[in-house]
Amino acid sequence: MSEAFLELRDVNVRFTGGQGPAVHALRDISLSIRAGETLALIGTSGSGKTTLLRVLNRLQPPTSGAVLLQGADLVTRDPLELRRGMGYVIQAGGLLPHLTVAENVALLGKLGGHDAARREARTRELLELVHLPPHEFAARWPDELSGGQRQRVGVARALYLDPPVLLMDEPFGALDPITRAELRREFAELEGHVQKTVVLVTHDLAEARELADRVALLDAGRLHQVGSFEELCAQPADDFVAAFMAEHEATT
Repeated sequence: MSEAFLELRDVNVRFTGGQGPAVHALRDISLSIRAGETLALIGTSGSGKTTLLRVLNRLQPPTSGAVLLQGADLVTRDPLELRRGMGYVIQAGGLLPHLTVAENVALLGKLGGHDAARREARTRELLELVHLPPHEFAARWPDELSGGQRQRVGVARALYLDPPVLLMDEPFGALDPITRAELRREFAELEGHVQKTVVLVTHDLAEARELADRVALLDAGRLHQVGSFEELCAQPADDFVAAFMAEHEATT
């Protein structure tokens, strides 16, 4: 793995507006994400995990600081081109209800002008990859799928353009424990097959431990520590990290 495929340098995000005080969602975040690794963003609710994820593909511009992809500042990149290189997966897949499974998977191909034969071939390949046989699932509608199946379709759609980066915001959070465990196992297999740089937001520390090469622990917009799960347990950087990881150990 090479260093700093994606990098945040002193990134701050402040939200202002309305009558209330400004919210400092991210505070002086500096973080290097290696090519080919899976990094899990963990922390308390409202700690800035999803904001950090959105900063990576310019859905949320930083108030100050810089975000670099392979050494180039994201402000120099066309936002649409940038996002085509970053698959994005959210809870429940975020499928469009008026499109079939095949049409949802091939959406980015259609928007990109791919012909029907190319879209069909790529869609079949991806549905097989996520364990949804095309002859059985391609013509179904999203409301005919289980939660786990919808999430598989969301992953397939995110992979359609073969992006080097996959951003995942609580992708398994809305599922029941049995389905969540099944999808975690499948995703671990998928990681080895597609070899992407993955940034994963999760509240489930067992999920982070199972899927991630490293974890980044945030609280109140601050990054407290980055390292392997075992490093955060055995060598916490501060009292917050120690308490957070000890609470996890006590409940699993």
